[in-house]
Amino acid sequence: MVTPQKKNVATLQKLFIIDDQGAYTGEYTVDDECVIEFDDFVKAVGNMAMEDSQTVFIGEYKATMLHGAQLSLIAISRGPLGSQELTWAKATLTAVEASLAQQHEGPAEEVDAGAAPSDSKEASPEEDSGINLDELQEKLQKVESQLIQERKSNTEKSVELQAKEDKLREMEAAVSAAKEREERLQRDLETLKADMDSAKAKIPEDFVQAQKDMETRVKIVQKKAFELLEREEKLRKREQELSKVVASE
Repeated sequence: MVTPQKKNVATLQKLFIIDDQGAYTGEYTVDDECVIEFDDFVKAVGNMAMEDSQTVFIGEYKATMLHGAQLSLIAISRGPLGSQELTWAKATLTAVEASLAQQHEGPAEEVDAGAAPSDSKEASPEEDSGINLDELQEKLQKVESQLIQERKSNTEKSVELQAKEDKLREMEAAVSAAKEREERLQRDLETLKADMDSAKAKIPEDFVQAQKDMETRVKIVQKKAFELLEREEKLRKREQELSKVVASE
C-alpha cells in the first residue's frame, strides 16, 4: 500500500476498517511507526458504541470514529484531526464502500443459475479484506493526488487572497492618510480665513488713523511754509527800505 506523505497528512497515523457489526476487516497504515493495533482500540472503548466523529484517547493517541453507509473507519492520530485529514479519511471510506459494492455485484452475476444455494460459499470479511485493500491502492492514490492538488490550489488562493488583503489595507491606509491631510488643510484654511477676516477688520481703522496723521502733518508743513513766505516778504520789504535810506544819504 502507498501511504500519504506525512507532511500532507500530519496527524493521521492509521485507519482501521470495520463492518456494520463492528468487526475488523482491515487497516490502512499512514505512519509505519504507529504502534496502535485494533485490539488496543477495542480495550479502550470496551462496549461503548461510538458515534460519528466521536473521539477517545488511547494513550498519547486519539481514535476518531467515522461512520459510512456500510462500513466505518477508526482514524488513529496524534492530536486532533484537521479538516484536510478528515476529508482524506472520509474519501477513503467512500472508496472502500464503492469497492465492496463492485465486488459484491460481480460474483452475483457469475453464479450458475442451476447451482444449489448451499454450493455457493460467501467469503468472510477477513477473506475479503486483503483483496479489498489491495484493489484500493490505485483509488487511494488518486484521492491523495486530488487532495494534494486541492491543497495546493487552496494555498495559492490563500496567498492571492492575502496579497489582496494587504493591498486593500495599504489602500485603506492611504485613504486614511489623505483624509487626515484634507482635514488638516481644512483646519489651516479656516484658521487663515479667520486671520484674514481679522486683518480686514483692522485695516480700515489703521488706514483712517494714518490718513488723519498725514493730513495733520501736511497742514503743519503748509502753515510753516506760509509763515516762512511771510517772513521772506517782510525781509525783502525791509531790505528795500534800507536800500532807499542808504541811497538818499
